[in-house]
Amino acid sequence: MPETDVAPAFRRFVGFWVNETGSPKGKGRRVAIIITSVDKDGRVRGAQLFGPADATSFDVGPAGANPIDSRIEGERVKFRSPSGNAQLELRLLSNGSMTYTYANTRGQTTIRHLRPVWRLTEAEANGKR
Repeated sequence: MPETDVAPAFRRFVGFWVNETGSPKGKGRRVAIIITSVDKDGRVRGAQLFGPADATSFDVGPAGANPIDSRIEGERVKFRSPSGNAQLELRLLSNGSMTYTYANTRGQTTIRHLRPVWRLTEAEANGKR
């Protein structure tokens, strides 16, 4: 959880978001993002979780998780996969949802829409931090 000196604009990034359908056509991996902390300088930490590959997935392999340790840039957080084979971008939208963009080094790109499951700002507003 962030300290009390963390700006509200940064606190908005702490939460849990999911994509339950894969791509808009219902294909590909399902994704979840958990941001567990943010500091006053906008450094976020958390995890990217992904389900198993299907026949349409860019990368074949089992479900897994990757760490997130990056900085907020406006409404975005960018990070690379641990292998360095993909650039990922999270964009927090005004309604609390998030877009997730995955672009690998082979030129393949996909975008997912993630809905919020839990967000710190809502929990704080409801007195349930």
